[in-house]
Amino acid sequence: SIAAELTEWKIDIGSATGKAGTITFTVANKGEKVHEFVIVKTDLKADSLPVVDDEVDESAFTPVDEIEDIAAGASPTLTVDLAAGHYVLLCNLTAHYGKGMHADLDVK
Repeated sequence: SIAAELTEWKIDIGSATGKAGTITFTVANKGEKVHEFVIVKTDLKADSLPVVDDEVDESAFTPVDEIEDIAAGASPTLTVDLAAGHYVLLCNLTAHYGKGMHADLDVK
């Protein structure tokens, strides 16, 4: 499992690598604002995704899964099957990505 901590304006997952297969993310919103947790598969680095109107164009990527509207203080979990490859974890609420809410995850 991977613990992800959301704050203003960061996603911290501790290690940028994971093992292919079933991964459970525990997503703790330690910030004061509502956030979301989106997983996309891409070869692009987390800080290089295309942005339109202050949001990442998610249709340009292979979507994996997401948790929407994570309230401050909440810690939901998300279990996904990830194949080997590069993923970006991000908050795609308006302007959050641009302020730094993204992280790279390499799965081997």
